[in-house]
Amino acid sequence: MILQITLFVIGLAGLIYGAEWLVTGSANIARRLGISQMVIGLTVVAIGTSTPELAVSVLAAVGGRTDVAIGNIVGSNIANLGLILGLTAIVRAIPVRRDTLIKDIPVMIAAATAAALFARDGWIGRGDGVVLLIAAVAYLGLLLRSEMEPPAVSAEAIEVFDPAEVRPRISPVKDMLRIAGGIGTLVIGARFLVGSATYFAEIIGVSDLVIGLTVVAIGTSLPELATSFMAARRGHSDLALGNVIGSNILNILLIMGITAVIHPLPASPSMLAFEIPVMLVISALLLPLALRGRKIGRIEGILLITGYIFFVLILFQRGGI
Repeated sequence: MILQITLFVIGLAGLIYGAEWLVTGSANIARRLGISQMVIGLTVVAIGTSTPELAVSVLAAVGGRTDVAIGNIVGSNIANLGLILGLTAIVRAIPVRRDTLIKDIPVMIAAATAAALFARDGWIGRGDGVVLLIAAVAYLGLLLRSEMEPPAVSAEAIEVFDPAEVRPRISPVKDMLRIAGGIGTLVIGARFLVGSATYFAEIIGVSDLVIGLTVVAIGTSLPELATSFMAARRGHSDLALGNVIGSNILNILLIMGITAVIHPLPASPSMLAFEIPVMLVISALLLPLALRGRKIGRIEGILLITGYIFFVLILFQRGGI
């Protein structure tokens, strides 16, 4: 018991320091290359903070705990929007750019819809996984290609940094080491937290699916929480929003794709009836919330958190324990 509490504290510290290194390194790289914070958040940061989901889902699927694997992915997407984005918006209002409204959020909704369609027959099989992986490669390729093209619209469409803003005494190598160290620390911290939290959850007799949807999903989403919280506090709002949206897209296209190719994932009737529809609804609701004043502020954050709390309560009321 003492060991598990110690690991929990170490994991939490790892998430805090890892998030700070990842945000600092990513923001500096973005400034040097003239790349928008949103694209950095949608790619480098999103992939880095989604690494725990990949590790947990693959290991769970290989170990035969497929309910944990798929529950982790679906639950993480719900937690990213309801809990992580909600808490981040309360800390600091997040302005939403036009490109995010017309491209990134719709892609996130489309990814969630694809997962729901693939799961209709009760399985997300290897063929479905291949399709999701192809979509992931296409999405990342188009995203990076659009960033390489010179902007043909107003400055609002993309936020480009002046390289002169970066302090010359900080080398690119140091920033890359910060990013790598931040990702590694986040992964280790999340692993410690998930392991200790799962231990406590199993003691009170929680099912595999509920463990995946709540304890494991929240645990593997803690890197997104730490990173988005730190980014918002430092004024990097695009990085914070891009991290959440990018993580949700990649959780479906990349993480679910890889996991399904390795081991087909079962979609239980319960998941088809409740958890997957909740993921679809909260993904779709982000669009009208973001359109309200072109920002996600404290009111929207409170609504997202309230919705997430109701989701967890209903989940346990339906027989989770």
